[in-house]
Amino acid sequence: MGEMIHAGRYHISATDKFKDIVLSVRLMGENREPDVTMRNLIAQILIDRCALYPTKGKMTEKCDELYGATVDTKTSSYGNGHCFELRAKTLNNRYAPDEPFDGLLQFVRELFLYPLIDEKTLSEAKTNVLASILRQEDNPSHLSMMKACELGGSGTPLAVSSQGNKKFIDSVNIDELSAYYKKMLNDDQFDIFCVGDVHPDRVLNQLRKTFDFLNETNVTQTAYVSEVSPYQEGQTAKQIEQTSLTQLYATQTGFGHPRFSSSRLAIVMLGQLPSSLMFQEIREKRSLCYSIYASTIAFDGIMFVSTGISPDNTDEVKRLIKVQIDTLKSGEFDDDLLKMAKDMMISSLKSLSDEALAEINFFYQRLLAGKSPTMDTVLDEINQVTREKITEAVNYWQPICSYAVTKEQQHGNHQ
Repeated sequence: MGEMIHAGRYHISATDKFKDIVLSVRLMGENREPDVTMRNLIAQILIDRCALYPTKGKMTEKCDELYGATVDTKTSSYGNGHCFELRAKTLNNRYAPDEPFDGLLQFVRELFLYPLIDEKTLSEAKTNVLASILRQEDNPSHLSMMKACELGGSGTPLAVSSQGNKKFIDSVNIDELSAYYKKMLNDDQFDIFCVGDVHPDRVLNQLRKTFDFLNETNVTQTAYVSEVSPYQEGQTAKQIEQTSLTQLYATQTGFGHPRFSSSRLAIVMLGQLPSSLMFQEIREKRSLCYSIYASTIAFDGIMFVSTGISPDNTDEVKRLIKVQIDTLKSGEFDDDLLKMAKDMMISSLKSLSDEALAEINFFYQRLLAGKSPTMDTVLDEINQVTREKITEAVNYWQPICSYAVTKEQQHGNHQ
């Protein structure tokens, strides 16, 4: 992975590895409603058209002028923070005579400064955001995860969906959204990344001029640690054949904490390898589930297990998940499992340099956590994890909720 040069809120990776230059503008606000819903509406509007390019056709023409440039938006949650990202990409300047990246910067500035928020664009944005939420709810595993976060994270940012909430969509009006957008530009913490074959000093000056409307002094605290709360269970019935089960655990280990790498490796050992404990013991040996894996919501201090199972196997699968976690707590696992987890994580991290946005995401997370933004630091942390550190980290894990989306019972008519 190449060196990322950090100059305040501007971050530049000068590399000739890619044929394109990638720009990522990230605005971090508070992870709360109705703000998150409005941020998702803005994400739809900002790249659809603007006052200077008032139709989809004009937007397309402008992108074509910039050698097939692309602009897109994405929203994500980082603990207490909600990130609005505008990402843009165009051909490297060395492949064209008129410096397309310079034109892209001007275009992105225009998109930010001249949004077209009117009845038509707001209506279309509401339709699109609502459709996205409904698609998530139609997916049993996504629904199980959302409901688990709402239940286990009640009253915290964990319960807020990064894609918005359908109950807030209808009430948002033009004046409210316009006012929020101005506040967002003024109050959000921003970070701007550029990756490509560029001259760092020149691009840094360009970025500062292009985004001089953003406030470099703003700071949003993101990572926090979810509290251990009384264990809860919930269930939703749908017309599906298999049950989607999600279990949440408070790790009591924040992103960037000295235990974090140990806890993260333990999650890989539990459910992210073909040889992981859950995959081998629950799926392969007993055929009790269709899929099972573990992962993390790192900026909230949460580990979760997700699985698809027959409704009849729910209790047994829950019992066996606990058995596998207890195996990690006791340290009764093979040395090879820890080695394979380290190898997988190290290989995955090294591969980030193959994709510009993956590289940006890595550095962004480290910066948000206030940790050294270097790959070598992270690799050293992983290599130093021992069996004893795994058991110590996992013994902090505490279950806080379990949520199942299961088959709706059919009630026949009796004559």
